[in-house]
Amino acid sequence: MDQSNNCPSFLKLIEEGDPLFLVYMDQKSSSCSFLKLVVVHHPTKVEIPYDFATLLWGEQFPYGDRVKIFAADNLWIVEIEKYGLGPVLGDGFVKVVTDSDLQKNDYLLFNSLGPSTWYLDVFRSCVLDNSFITSIRVDDDFILMADKFWGQFYGSSYKGGSATLYVGDRFWNVKMEALSDKCAFTDGWSKLIRDLALDSRTTFIFTIAG
Repeated sequence: MDQSNNCPSFLKLIEEGDPLFLVYMDQKSSSCSFLKLVVVHHPTKVEIPYDFATLLWGEQFPYGDRVKIFAADNLWIVEIEKYGLGPVLGDGFVKVVTDSDLQKNDYLLFNSLGPSTWYLDVFRSCVLDNSFITSIRVDDDFILMADKFWGQFYGSSYKGGSATLYVGDRFWNVKMEALSDKCAFTDGWSKLIRDLALDSRTTFIFTIAG
């Protein structure tokens, strides 16, 4: 925590990848995750990214097997199906959509607890609890905080400050600047992008860490 301005630090959890599919591997365990943007109303399937699938199962995908998906007080059993060239969450996923009231533009974060047990987090308006999702915009030297997060944790009275962004054991000090009705990481952000060799395909999850 920055004691001079009460501005919390942030932790970037998920690194580079397609805006629709991100894969994160926890180097300290065998767990991995992927992020999926809901792009249609009432989806009936979710494509499982190839990198995630191979990390979890190797090259032999368990078509016809089922995975248990937990979320809060819910448990769903969903079949792994082949669709096109790769695996999807198929039979049983509609109940996940209905029970979770999933909407277009929600983000789904699937975390593996094992090959057949996953946990689901749903980000609505790019926000879940003390975390938010945002993406790099081409040619920008800043990155915007999700509007709902900005309103919930800071609001219009916030005048700016500084934050420390952590990726693993590396960190960067950046400026937080209030821009009209938005907030952005500005000075110092470009160095993080250069140091990590990221590009405009990169989507981030930030979580307040202190």
